[in-house]
Amino acid sequence: MKAHIHKFRNALVKVIDTESHKYCHLPRWEELNSFPFGSCDIANNMLAAYLSQKGFKPQIVWCNNNHVNYPKVKSHVWIDVEGKFVDITVNQFPDYINDRVHIAPKNDPNMLNEIYKHCKKQGHHHFRLQEIDLSTRTSSASALYEEVVKIADAL
Repeated sequence: MKAHIHKFRNALVKVIDTESHKYCHLPRWEELNSFPFGSCDIANNMLAAYLSQKGFKPQIVWCNNNHVNYPKVKSHVWIDVEGKFVDITVNQFPDYINDRVHIAPKNDPNMLNEIYKHCKKQGHHHFRLQEIDLSTRTSSASALYEEVVKIADAL
């Protein structure tokens, strides 16, 4: 699983940093333009779709955070898979975690685990386990996702 996660993130970074001219016209591109900042939803949903294609069973975690120890994390999305929390955008919060690729057991004492437990206690308005979704109400990241997958699979 770890190799798939790294390949996908590397492919995503390649698309964003060196090949944006090929993909900037695709729907939902603007959400990746400042990756990893503000792109947790699209990036982690795309990674979850990729892991699903590889035979894993990821779930999307969404938290609307108000934990006092993490005031810079307002809302965040990451993946729950194989008893681990996975996040390829967590380095947007360098005050808390610097990992480019964060893979940690769900019960490890870290930011995601603390936010998860805190928000889950607060209920539906602060916490949801969701299905993978590459779409918004108005557009889909499917075409962009397929391009990233081609690159990831070639790595």
